[in-house]
Amino acid sequence: MTLYVASYLMISRFWKAKEWVLDVFLVNGMMVCFVGITDYFRMDVLNLHKYIAYEEWDIFTSTIGNINMYTGYVALILGASAAWFAIAKSRIRVIWCYLCMVVSFFAIILGRSDNAYLALAALFGFLPFLLFRSKTGMKRYLLMLATFGTVVLCIIQMNQAYRDTAIGLDSLFQTLAEFNGFLYVVAGLWAIYAAVYILIKKSRNKNDEVGPVVMYGWAGLLILSVLVLGFLLFDANVAGNAARYGSLGNYLVFNDSWGTGRGYIWRKSMELYKEFTPMHKLFGHGPDTFGILTVTKIGEEMPQRFENAHNEYLQYFMTIGLTGLIAYVVFLGSAIYCMCKNVKTKPYIIGCCFAVICYMTQAVVNISVVIVTPMMWLLLSVGMASGKKRSDE
Repeated sequence: MTLYVASYLMISRFWKAKEWVLDVFLVNGMMVCFVGITDYFRMDVLNLHKYIAYEEWDIFTSTIGNINMYTGYVALILGASAAWFAIAKSRIRVIWCYLCMVVSFFAIILGRSDNAYLALAALFGFLPFLLFRSKTGMKRYLLMLATFGTVVLCIIQMNQAYRDTAIGLDSLFQTLAEFNGFLYVVAGLWAIYAAVYILIKKSRNKNDEVGPVVMYGWAGLLILSVLVLGFLLFDANVAGNAARYGSLGNYLVFNDSWGTGRGYIWRKSMELYKEFTPMHKLFGHGPDTFGILTVTKIGEEMPQRFENAHNEYLQYFMTIGLTGLIAYVVFLGSAIYCMCKNVKTKPYIIGCCFAVICYMTQAVVNISVVIVTPMMWLLLSVGMASGKKRSDE
């Protein structure tokens, strides 16, 4: 963490940012995604699986490793490419970012980790607050939705064609694959995009700006979605009606087995926190000492060894305390605000901004590791350096 912060200070304060750096990140990201996609079909193009036990092959992918870490990295690529595509003006830039977005859609779905849902929800949920200010932004957003649906359809067909070699989908994406009407949903998305594109093209009003009504409407829809989700969680957990939700009950019912054991360690973490001294509650048990804490306090009672809370925010809450967690969240929030404020001057900042947003969202169920987290800090640093006014500009 000390190195992260030191790097951030040096880059954001002293480096003269250039957008080609983000292009380098995307080029390298495409290679990571390519290996991950081929690993889904068990091709092992880098011959790395010989170092891994056979029964673990399907949960280790690409050059990153564990599928949770891999999709955490792909979330950075997806956030950067999709957001940059959404506001880019150069035709070459639009095509390049669109291609990167499509590849990252494939990669994050075929990664088969549930943290992908959170990254996708953050992308599609928050991007309209920037895009729905213009007609072009609305067209790009609808194109993104239709493209995502098409990617899912392609994956469904690929799974059927290569069922003997593909690992196979699970959880929510498998539910989509089994939904017979999904083809019509995707066709409907393309029809809506085409209709909006034609209406805007033929409109006599050539002003690209859109009033705030659409954005406020989207905010209302998000609030309504949160309320509906809250009701579903209450109904499934408190009212005891989990059976009515079928396979979705695995996500709605919060118990010890939720999230492959995350429910258990989150519950035990809060129990341990209650036993902390006031000083530990404020400043934590100590950086990266979660494993020591669980082994000494829980021991053999654990169904498996937990050296991390599998929730980056809960991890910091336990190890650097309430003070450290608040400082971290406020820092990230203020950085995102600053990057959004400077998007008009340097549009590529939006790529850095949404890479960080996607990472922050999936971090709710993921681990901070030194093969992924430094890239988030690097993109954050580049975004902040790009938005800083310099005397030589």
